[in-house]
Amino acid sequence: MSNLISPNYRFILRSKHEGQEVLRLQHRLGIKTTGKYDSNTTKAVKAYQKDNDLDVDGLAGPQTLGALGIRMLFGIDVSGHQGAISYKKVVDHSPTEYAIVKISEHESHVQKTGRANVQGFMQAFHDAGKPVRVGCYHFSQPYNDKDDAITDARQEADNFCRAWERLLVKPTMLPVNDVEKGLTPDDNHNADHVIAWGEHVLNRLFGITDPYAENRPLLVLYTARWAWNAYLRKADPEKLAKIRKLYLSWWADYQSYKNMGTEPEDNYKLFQPEWHMWQWENSCHIYGIQKANGDYRNVDGNWCNEATIGSLMLPKCYT
Repeated sequence: MSNLISPNYRFILRSKHEGQEVLRLQHRLGIKTTGKYDSNTTKAVKAYQKDNDLDVDGLAGPQTLGALGIRMLFGIDVSGHQGAISYKKVVDHSPTEYAIVKISEHESHVQKTGRANVQGFMQAFHDAGKPVRVGCYHFSQPYNDKDDAITDARQEADNFCRAWERLLVKPTMLPVNDVEKGLTPDDNHNADHVIAWGEHVLNRLFGITDPYAENRPLLVLYTARWAWNAYLRKADPEKLAKIRKLYLSWWADYQSYKNMGTEPEDNYKLFQPEWHMWQWENSCHIYGIQKANGDYRNVDGNWCNEATIGSLMLPKCYT
C-alpha cells in the first residue's frame, strides 16, 4: 500500500505562478519582489540550485524551498464523511502535519465522530514525536434565522462551545467558523452572524470580554472564494473591519490550483492581505482514510507556510 507522499501533495512553485509564496521565494533569493514567477525568478532559482548542488530545473519544490528556509505544511480537515480513520497511519505514512476536525453544526447538531477524531489525532501526533497541531471547526448556517442573525449566531456559538468543552483533550489550534453555505442574500446579515459568533466564542471559551482588545486569541474564518464574493464582501465597511480583527483567513479555492495558478486568486485580499491557510483540493487520497475494502475516501487538502502556522495555534494559556 502506497504511503501517498506523491508529487500532488508537494508544494511546487514554477513559471507563471503568482502569489504570496512567490513573493516569499523572491525575497529569500534577494531579487525583485513582484509576486510573479517570471523569467527572472526562474533564472535566479536555477542559479541558486546550481550553487547549492540541487537539481537544476528552475522549479521551486520542497528541496529548493527547504534550502531557502521555506517549508510548506500539508494538512487535512475531516468530518463524518471520512468514516473511521486510522490516525496512526495518517500521521506516520502521509505528509499530514495538522488536522482540523468538525465538531458541530448550526444550533444543535454535534458531530458524532468529532471527539474521537480530535483525541485520535492528538494522540497520533504525540506518539509520532511531531508537533501536536489539531483544531476544531463549526459549520455555520446563517440562513436558518433570517430575522435575528445575532441571536442565531450566539446559539450556534453555544453549540460549538458545548462540543469543545466536552472534548476529552483540548485542541491546540484556534477555533474555526466555517461559513460557506446556508447564507442569506443580505451581506450585512451574514456579516452580523459571523461577528456575533466570534465574539460569543471568545467570551465563553476564553473569558474575553473585549473581543477587539490587543493580546487576545484570534479565530479562523473558513470561507470559499465564491461565498465571500457573493454573500459577505458587500457588507458595510465597519462590519468587514470587525471580521478582519476577529479572524485569520482559511481560504478555499480549488480552481486556482487546477488552472496551475498555484495560489488563490487575489480576491482573498478582500478579507485579509494574506491567506493563513489555503484549502486547495477536496479529493486528496490519504493512507489511513479508507473504506473497509481499501478504497480511499476523499479528504480536503490544505497548505500553510511553516512561518505562519504559529499564528494559527492557541496560546498555551488557553489549551
